[in-house]
Amino acid sequence: MEPWISDGRPEGTRLVRDLAPGVEGSSNQNSVEAIQKSLTVAGGMFFFVLGSTLWRSDGTEGGTQAIKELQGCLAEYWSAALGSRLVFRDCDALWITDGTRDGTQILHSGGFLGLWPLTNDRFVLEGYSQDQQGSSHFSLWVTDGSREGTQLVMDDVRFRGWPDIDFRLRLAGHRVFFWTESGLWSSDGSRDGTQRVMDDPFPSEELLFPWAGSIGDRLFQILFTCGDGHCTYSLLESDGTREGTREMDLSPAVLTYCYVGP
Repeated sequence: MEPWISDGRPEGTRLVRDLAPGVEGSSNQNSVEAIQKSLTVAGGMFFFVLGSTLWRSDGTEGGTQAIKELQGCLAEYWSAALGSRLVFRDCDALWITDGTRDGTQILHSGGFLGLWPLTNDRFVLEGYSQDQQGSSHFSLWVTDGSREGTQLVMDDVRFRGWPDIDFRLRLAGHRVFFWTESGLWSSDGSRDGTQRVMDDPFPSEELLFPWAGSIGDRLFQILFTCGDGHCTYSLLESDGTREGTREMDLSPAVLTYCYVGP
């Protein structure tokens, strides 16, 4: 992989810098998935991973520089723009960079599975760890890109429902929503602003959330559960407060398609 730049014309398309000269150097040193996950724009710079090295480029040869040697956990690498800086995961650590070596520092040591932007400069993160018995433990964190601003919001989060990380936390406005064994929770990234807004309506049955979306700062979600030989659907709406959370039974409707969003 080599970085190129283009203004949409053949004469305006050129190689920015030959990072690994030779035929072998131009071959893919990472999987397609790993390369796609590493491509992020932040602060007017383009960040990417080649081999096990994090690079940044401003579109010029001199402005294309190596930033950091990663520890090699490329399958677990992810990154996102946090304001004008880049926040990224390198194995079991959360890092921040402004595109320079001196401006690249660790925020917190620990596993993080993903992040959700509350604002342009504030993210909620899902923490992850395993004990000596191999049991998984999840937690909720927040970061503003500083060490003192990277804090634990909620510990021992016992998620319920869909196991895929992309479905566990849902963003609506400047809040995230998630289901635990005790019910639906909402968080604005602070301890005081993290609260249970609804008790679990089906504590003894399997609960799935096949569809969800947001309109403004309100969450809309289809709840699906089966038990005692029948299945039920309901529509959940929440503004992040207990008073503003309500459920409407949709049974006996059979849903084949649902779209929530703009």
